[in-house]
Amino acid sequence: MWHSVLLITRHELAVAVRTRRALFVSALYLGAAILGGLAFVVLVRFFEHEVVARLSAQGMGGPAANLDVLGAEAYQKLAAFFAGVEPEAVAASFKNAVVVPFFFWGSLVFLPFLIVLSSFDQVAGDLQSRAILYPTLRARRLAILLGKVAAQLVLLVAVSIAGAVALVAIAALMLRGFSVVQALPAVARMVVLLVPFGLSYLAITAFASVSTKQPFAALFGAFAIMVALRVLGFMSVIPEDHPAAWLRPLTWLSPSTYQSGLWLDDLSGPLSSVAAYLGFAAVFLTLAALVLERRDL
Repeated sequence: MWHSVLLITRHELAVAVRTRRALFVSALYLGAAILGGLAFVVLVRFFEHEVVARLSAQGMGGPAANLDVLGAEAYQKLAAFFAGVEPEAVAASFKNAVVVPFFFWGSLVFLPFLIVLSSFDQVAGDLQSRAILYPTLRARRLAILLGKVAAQLVLLVAVSIAGAVALVAIAALMLRGFSVVQALPAVARMVVLLVPFGLSYLAITAFASVSTKQPFAALFGAFAIMVALRVLGFMSVIPEDHPAAWLRPLTWLSPSTYQSGLWLDDLSGPLSSVAAYLGFAAVFLTLAALVLERRDL
């Protein structure tokens, strides 16, 4: 079966590259990431010059000229701000490359929408046109589903790497205290963590896509599931002494609950978050496979 999954993945990648919507959504995401990152880098550069100018005015021109502003406590706190946790809890690799946490934060916020917009009809479109009948002659339905999801995951990783490389290049050119070597571990960590994170939302989109033959209905269904799960994440704000406090445990059913764990320096934090996202992916892919197997094509 895995050979069939690989063949379908390669085919879906070729189709995705030729699909204008997928390219447009990816270009839009990359453009927004680069423009946002450029604005952030310009802001950091402004602070660099301000710090250097003030220290120079105080007679510290020599040391100030070589000041590593990005290593200062202020920018480590900025990385913690993106993470939403205490500064000492943020992974050391993120503290050393603030531009990468900025991109990571943006990815966690916007990637779910990119995934839905680029892959909501990955199965629904084939169900509507009945094109899915052709690959089912040679491959199992589960292999088709996994191949389509794998292709979208490859595109997701490629777009994330391209965006991160672009921002690192911009930061290296514009910031005196930025080190590409120090940023590489943060980039690698980010890409690895985005795989299970993105896979969970791809599984949600796949489930919505196999549940209907209409692409628009699949798009609406994917957004509805995402919004419902995000609402569950807000249950944690209910006070413990409130009559509705019994709803608080529902927050663990929301993928957003586990985002902060991806930033932590303690190994148990990222591992537990990765396990949670893989769990979401397994549940929704299983549901999608069951629905697809029972569909009358």
